[in-house]
Amino acid sequence: MDTRFLFADAAWFRLAVVGIDILAVVAIVRLWNAIAVWWQMPFPRRSLSMPARVRSTHTRPQRP
Repeated sequence: MDTRFLFADAAWFRLAVVGIDILAVVAIVRLWNAIAVWWQMPFPRRSLSMPARVRSTHTRPQRP
């Protein structure tokens, strides 16, 4: 059996290569999207949970 015929001329091999190329493009696009979202996060960037701000209930004293 000629391996050149098996790999170069086989339709299944061409389809597998095209499928792998498509998966690679999808993976690269998702990776860049994740990097872009991470880059746009407010500082500190690596903090996944940020504490909520506590509102002050202090009121100003009334003038006499």
